[in-house]
Order: sequence, then C-alpha cells, then structure tokens
Amino acid sequence: MRSVIALMSALALPVSVDSAKAAKRVAFVVGNGAYKNVTQLPNPSIDAKAMASVLRNVGFEVVEGINLTRDKMTERLLEFGKKTQGADVAVFFYAGHGL
Repeated sequence: MRSVIALMSALALPVSVDSAKAAKRVAFVVGNGAYKNVTQLPNPSIDAKAMASVLRNVGFEVVEGINLTRDKMTERLLEFGKKTQGADVAVFFYAGHGL
C-alpha cells in the first residue's frame, strides 16, 4: 500500500501543475488479485480502486477493471486505446501479479 500512496502522490503533483495544459486525460486502471492457480491477493482491487478515484479527482477519464479475465482485459485495453486518441495524457496502472 505504501508504494500506491507514493505513486498517487507522485502522480498528483505533475497532474495538478499541468492540469490546465492537459485538456484530455485518460487512464487504464487494473487490479487483478483473484487468481485460479496462484494465491489470491487481497490488495490489488483496493489499490486499483484508490488509484482510479485519485485519477478521476484530478480530471482523468478512467477505464477501470477489477479481476479481469484475459478477454475482459483485452476489451478494456481496446476501449482505453480508443479513448487515448487525441489525449494529452494517458496513464496505465496495474496492481497484481505480473501481466
């Protein structure tokens, strides 16, 4: 959780400074912790929801996903890709085991 707080703090500063310049901001936030073949992780969904909230509060349009299957991840990634067209800033945040 400390790393998420540090990342949120690091993200918030440049975003707040440059918010007037960045008219269109989008983010893809994923928290995967409900795995079938490895130990489930309780924190990724919590971390992802917290990050999505922070990003929305500083003006990002957020594509969010919690415990996504491969197909749902692909869907959301394509949605994010479309939303990044013409964006001034695009952010990807992933919490969970390796992607």
